[in-house]
Amino acid sequence: SIDIAFDYNLFVFHDVSQSGTDVEGRAAIGRDATFNSYSVGAVSAVNANTTNLVVGRDLSFNSGSVKGSALVGHNVSANSLTVGGSLRTGGNVSVGSSGGTYGGGIVAGGTYSGPSYLNAQTGAGPASLGIDFAAEQTRLTGLSSYWGSLTATGTTTSQWGGVYLSGPNATLNVSDLSASSLTSSW
Repeated sequence: SIDIAFDYNLFVFHDVSQSGTDVEGRAAIGRDATFNSYSVGAVSAVNANTTNLVVGRDLSFNSGSVKGSALVGHNVSANSLTVGGSLRTGGNVSVGSSGGTYGGGIVAGGTYSGPSYLNAQTGAGPASLGIDFAAEQTRLTGLSSYWGSLTATGTTTSQWGGVYLSGPNATLNVSDLSASSLTSSW
């Protein structure tokens, strides 16, 4: 798809570290991801038969869940993780003593260490991520620059804890929106 990032609720080019929260849809992380007490694909509308978590390099996941499958470019360290589908990685997998559940099993390109009751296969080779993060960053940065160069035709008003956009055109309006107006809204 030409709009790869459109398919994800969380699309990050670099590292991510999050605790005690969730992403209700799919997530794609360009480099390393560290999650603690976290959930990916938390809403019923997310398709449990797709890959809903893609991590470009290493994944550390302590306590949480992934609805559907997870695909990781390099190594995985997990404990008390529930993956509805499979966990597939191009590197090594280390699962802590609290284990977890992996509905479609674990497929590691390298080694596996963890509880013997988990269905783990090794030596499967590197996982293809299906996302070229560098190309997508270049494309989205170009789009952002283009949109940023457009002349504002609409107005932005901050009031009653909200940010309101209005404009005269029925099909396209351009508004200047500051970060401060978003951080002060609720």
